[in-house]
Amino acid sequence: MKFSWVAAGLVGLTFLSAPSPCSLLAQSHKDPLSPSEVEEVRDSTDFPQMRVKLYMRFVTERSSSIQELSKQQLVEQRSLKIHDAIEAYTSLVDELQANLDEYIGYETNSQRPVPDLRKLLPVLQSSVTTWRETVATLPANPDYDFVLENATEATDSLRDEVKEMIASQAKYFAEKKKEEKARPGGYALP
Repeated sequence: MKFSWVAAGLVGLTFLSAPSPCSLLAQSHKDPLSPSEVEEVRDSTDFPQMRVKLYMRFVTERSSSIQELSKQQLVEQRSLKIHDAIEAYTSLVDELQANLDEYIGYETNSQRPVPDLRKLLPVLQSSVTTWRETVATLPANPDYDFVLENATEATDSLRDEVKEMIASQAKYFAEKKKEEKARPGGYALP
């Protein structure tokens, strides 16, 4: 067996020209926000409640777009668009939850988004169930199982966090009320 520099060069060129797994992963991750939405998020950096409301709006919009895609039978590359939209939805639910973790404390001014989240969660959970039914009508693809499972887990995790936040806030406000009643005149001392 002779060593061939030509063959070795071709093999080397093949490895050098092939994209690395890391670059493939980086290319496959697409930002779920449009440039104008990214700008809105930047503008709300100093306003946590506004930022949470923005992510709630983005999640709702993505959920609605998936519902619309589900109803349209003659859309070009429909199954791929549904897959990508579910991935975007999941990313945005994760971002919403991260913003709740980061910004929402248990003080008076942080309870405002909670009622809206409380109303939104059953809608999102119902949507995920509907998507499962839609995906069942598409050609079999194991990628759908993965993205649907991620969407379900993200939505369930958000629901659990909101429930925990509501319980913590109720406890916080009950304690505040007791403290105010215990003070002379019912006023908080500086």
